Amino acid sequence: MRFWLTLVIGTITVSSVLSWLYLRMEAAPHPAIQMQSETGAVPCLEVVGHQFAGDPKTVALQHEKSQMDVEYRQSIAVANQGEGELMLTVARRTCGCVKNVFLDDVPMPEGLPLFVPPKGQKQLHIVWKYETNVTQSDRDRRFAVEFITNDPETPVFRVEITTHVVR
Repeated sequence: MRFWLTLVIGTITVSSVLSWLYLRMEAAPHPAIQMQSETGAVPCLEVVGHQFAGDPKTVALQHEKSQMDVEYRQSIAVANQGEGELMLTVARRTCGCVKNVFLDDVPMPEGLPLFVPPKGQKQLHIVWKYETNVTQSDRDRRFAVEFITNDPETPVFRVEITTHVVR
């Protein structure tokens, strides 16, 4: 009898604690992505000189070859053709070889947004380096950096780079 009583009381206690935690999480404020400014102006992302393909929208870039232990940089221009401020946030890097992402000369740490003003244009730089002790040479490689934006037409976009790794 004591076993069953302990089991019932333990189950009720665990259920109560989990319910309390769930209700606290629901009451916490959730950050919202602001899709437009207070004036109702909407941003519009454009990658200058390149076309988007696929879903999520992807810009595919080709880099002929990457030598081991050498840092490389690929740049593309991003423009805001809309009336609202464009927010860009690094969401994910698909390879540990990506060392840095910059908007103009400002580093873009994951999760922290940077902005492109209405009708403005900035350079997006992706810096990578394949290291000898991590990567095999004489192979084709492809990696990407994914971004979250506040452009309602392009909420997520990727810059994908293909290269051949050599020693």
